[in-house]
Amino acid sequence: MHRTASVKIRLAKQIIHVASIYRPPSKNLDKISIFHEQLTDFLSGMDLKASSLLMAGDVNICWYESESEQLKSMATEMGLAQDINEPTHNKQTIDHFY
Repeated sequence: MHRTASVKIRLAKQIIHVASIYRPPSKNLDKISIFHEQLTDFLSGMDLKASSLLMAGDVNICWYESESEQLKSMATEMGLAQDINEPTHNKQTIDHFY
């Protein structure tokens, strides 16, 4: 079971969502698919066209391995860019910042 938490910050003319995500380590593709579905649902509750998002967390999915393709697709569709481009743990990029 993954964990998410978020806060919405309202500034004068801007709304910023700050979110934290955690997914326990697992290479099981069914669990990865469930994580993607739940993360998409979580993010769909935010109006990202009218606000900004900072999201970071220990996703335990290496950005540079094949199991990240669904996550990359979702990020692109939602206009998110992964800002970490070097290994974060044991030569893998499993921590993410968007």
